[in-house]
Amino acid sequence: MELPKYVYTDLVRQALAEDLGPGDVTSLLTIESAATTTGRFIAKEPGVICGW
Repeated sequence: MELPKYVYTDLVRQALAEDLGPGDVTSLLTIESAATTTGRFIAKEPGVICGW
């Protein structure tokens, strides 16, 4: 089933505004700017991972 564009357009716009805007408010308020960490990503399926 394909959703009509109007169903998801605003949701996608809001998600992009949050990601590209001033940042994640919770992270900004709870994690020190100088904090560093490591992690492990385990994929359940083959895929392509990209990002900053």
